Amino acid sequence: MPKTQSAQEALAALNPDVKVLPFQERLTSGNALQRLTDFDVVLDGTDNFPTRYLVNDACVKLGKPNVHGSVFR
Repeated sequence: MPKTQSAQEALAALNPDVKVLPFQERLTSGNALQRLTDFDVVLDGTDNFPTRYLVNDACVKLGKPNVHGSVFR
């Protein structure tokens, strides 16, 4: 099961009133700002440091709260 689907199901089980819109595509410096613009909060579930820093940089630039929900190894 893709991580995006697993996260969506887990969050819906915890709180069905939360709206989760998963994107199953690679986040890049070319699409990060566009992807994150319309959201109130970003939950970072990345599994590598380059993407984690990319998400953080985009959130800082957009003024969005960034919640780290990932682990390393």
